[in-house]
Amino acid sequence: MSAKKEKLLVNNDLNRGLVSFQDNRDKPFVRWMKYREGFSEKIVQYFIEHYEKETSHKPKNILDPFVGSGTTLNVASSLGIKSDGIELMPVGTKIVEARKAAYEVSKHELISAVQETLLNYRKNDQQNIFTHNKLTEGAFPKSNADKLSKYRGYIAKYQEQNEPLFKLLDVASFSILEEISYTRKDGQFIRWDHRANKGKGKFDKGEISDFNDLIQKKLKEIVEDVSSIEQTDTNKKALLNIISGSSLYKINQIENNTFDMCITSPPYCNRYDYTRTYALELAYLGLTNESVKQLRQELLSCTVENREKVEHLKSYYHGMGRDNDFERVLSVVSKNRKLQNSLSFLKQAAESGELNNPNIHRMVKNYFFEMSLLIETIFQKMKVGSKFYMVNDNVQYCGREIEVDIILSGMAEELGFEVEVIWVLPKGKGNSSQQMGIHGRNEIRKCVYVWKK
Repeated sequence: MSAKKEKLLVNNDLNRGLVSFQDNRDKPFVRWMKYREGFSEKIVQYFIEHYEKETSHKPKNILDPFVGSGTTLNVASSLGIKSDGIELMPVGTKIVEARKAAYEVSKHELISAVQETLLNYRKNDQQNIFTHNKLTEGAFPKSNADKLSKYRGYIAKYQEQNEPLFKLLDVASFSILEEISYTRKDGQFIRWDHRANKGKGKFDKGEISDFNDLIQKKLKEIVEDVSSIEQTDTNKKALLNIISGSSLYKINQIENNTFDMCITSPPYCNRYDYTRTYALELAYLGLTNESVKQLRQELLSCTVENREKVEHLKSYYHGMGRDNDFERVLSVVSKNRKLQNSLSFLKQAAESGELNNPNIHRMVKNYFFEMSLLIETIFQKMKVGSKFYMVNDNVQYCGREIEVDIILSGMAEELGFEVEVIWVLPKGKGNSSQQMGIHGRNEIRKCVYVWKK
């Protein structure tokens, strides 16, 4: 048994609801948007309580290099803790910016604007027509498309008059796109209702929500949540900072020895393509076909379409005078026996035609290199005695489990961290139905890694 496997410990406090969006559904602010890839507020609170118990003091600064919908930042700011986050997907950035805007508007001005908007937007002639990209054309029934355009056209006047107010009105329509469309998010893809006449699918989504009904409900939620903010809470906006862009690069803008904690959940090594899952939301934000393709390439290498970033990152690190750090990470990756064994297996599976996509081998290799490079830099940004909590899943290809938990923890140790424990959820994740049909049921570990500097 490897030293890292000895660190595996089943934690009965944890469950799948805590490490997913499920537990956030009715929580103020985070309920605005169904961001399924996020984790719950409760688990962030659990990590902070664990940190306080272990160190006997409250953290002052928390980092999340993969912000998602901002759960870590939301919880930290609510507890009076400064937090910095990095997020590449503009979907997540928009949600966090709306949360910050909630601290800048009064309950009375929001209620007044909502009442005026609901009363008048249907009569608006200056529409803001939804500009579709290749992945979203025909996503809405005509009635909902017209209502959405009228609403967006009406609230546009607030963008210059009162930007925080505009952000709140705008996130309301942004957050209901799936429900008013012919689409449903399904894993790493979007499923299309047969009424959209997209291909030969027979999927029936059922009743599609009416825009007018849903926007009224969503605005009511937002008013309720903003109304719950106490006057003394308005200074909490300054505690919450988000940097837009790739954490592989933007992390270097932050000073060393800054953070007491890092809490994050990176993209998993599972071929999940956020640009397709959130295609509607990206179109709403004005991303063209080309800008979506570019965004996909900037993602951490977790899809088979990601091209290799090694040479670009090498040049970037050379420009910062960090050639030694870069070479050190390359060495750590190449010497990790468990990773290299997994890569050899995937290469052979690709050559024999067992892998349904030969680029999985490249994706896995680049995923671990990029994650290791990020871990090395995060180590520098954290204070001595700080703790790193990471939620991540193992993955499986051709019936073989890639032990992401053991591999990343081994690399983290080589890069300076102490691996304190790897909490294992009592119930893991089943493999896909396709994998199950070929290789049988195989439960894959879902874990939280706890590392210390």
